[in-house]
Amino acid sequence: MRRAFIWLAGGDDVILRNCTNMHRSEQIRLTCLGALTVVPAVLGTCAMAYAISTLTDEAYLYVGGGVLWGLIVLAVDRYLVATMHKSEVRRRGGLVVSMLARLIFAIFIGIAVAHPLVLLWFDKTITQTIDENRRTAISERTAQAERDVAALPPAQLASTDLVEQRAQRQEYKECLVKLQTYEQSNLQSEETTCGVSSGSAGCGPRCALIGDRIDEVTKEIEVLDQQIAAAQGADGKAGDARQGEVDVILDQRDADLAAIEKTFSTDYLARVNALDQLMEKNPHVKWVQFFLILLFVLVDLVPLVMKMATPAGEYEHIRDTALLKSLATEGAKQRVAREGVAELQLARMQEQADATVTEMQMITRTPVQMLDEWEKHRRRVEMRIREMRANAEPGTELAIEAKIVAYRNLEQQAWDTAMARTMAFVSGPGHVKL
Repeated sequence: MRRAFIWLAGGDDVILRNCTNMHRSEQIRLTCLGALTVVPAVLGTCAMAYAISTLTDEAYLYVGGGVLWGLIVLAVDRYLVATMHKSEVRRRGGLVVSMLARLIFAIFIGIAVAHPLVLLWFDKTITQTIDENRRTAISERTAQAERDVAALPPAQLASTDLVEQRAQRQEYKECLVKLQTYEQSNLQSEETTCGVSSGSAGCGPRCALIGDRIDEVTKEIEVLDQQIAAAQGADGKAGDARQGEVDVILDQRDADLAAIEKTFSTDYLARVNALDQLMEKNPHVKWVQFFLILLFVLVDLVPLVMKMATPAGEYEHIRDTALLKSLATEGAKQRVAREGVAELQLARMQEQADATVTEMQMITRTPVQMLDEWEKHRRRVEMRIREMRANAEPGTELAIEAKIVAYRNLEQQAWDTAMARTMAFVSGPGHVKL
């Protein structure tokens, strides 16, 4: 685990091994710096997993996406930390520009990590706001449907006037019947809305006139009844047509409400809009959001800031020494390459090598030839000795062996002389000693 944290901090094992005075201290410093690099990656994993979970319910998608984003944040932060070195070799201006570039990039990464975490912080309030928006949309759609129904013109009922006329004629008829009854009775004069009785008993001319009038009104009522029946049929059709329009409006309302319930979004963008609504209603939410984002950005900046704020240690000094040596070596190589000295030296060395190889070939050729010829001679001698032994007569074996021994001694002396001369030739003046 320690080696992993040191690697995340950009530590070099070779340089650490050379830290003889503060080896343990430098290891602890780099280990802590690597651990700080892991913190933004963990927060980034949680943030991206939450952000993707607002878009899908598939666990493998938002978990995998969160882990992938966490690894990206880890890689970026490791690059920023590993490439930031406190060194006296570089120019100060270049270091400031490099630090500013890394800080700006780290701030962007911090904001990208922080924003989903802010939404997660206000998750319950945002969910409540989204539900209120959904209910508001439903209420507005329902109210719109009610306004549309109220805006429809009422059905024109032709039978209404006729019914009123019939009621009036029926009331007039009842009044005439009552007046006729008064005429036929022995009562004193009675006043009604349709006339005054004469007060004389029996049905005289006036009574007959009232009866005729009753018959006329009855016929009028019958005609009105026929007209009312026809008008009520037309009124029914007009009412059915208006009700059809009302049903269309209500059906569209129900379809829209179902669509609102089904497609009302709770994704990342909807939550961002809900957070904006919260900030409009409650200005202090904006400050809370600002400080939360600032907190998470600072958490992402902690590794880089700590490395910049920590004094240079033995590790940095050893690295500067190695860097200076490398720069000096590369500078010398560049100067040699620019002046052409390297090519000249290589050409001379090649010529010397070729001459040495040629001389060695000449020196080794003579001993090799001598050895080959001597081997051929030895084989012929051995063959001759075998023939002498094979052709020896009985009783002459000892003499033959004595001759063979004497011959071998001569051969050995000749071999020693030849080898001495060969070695003298090889080690002679102007020759390379083997």
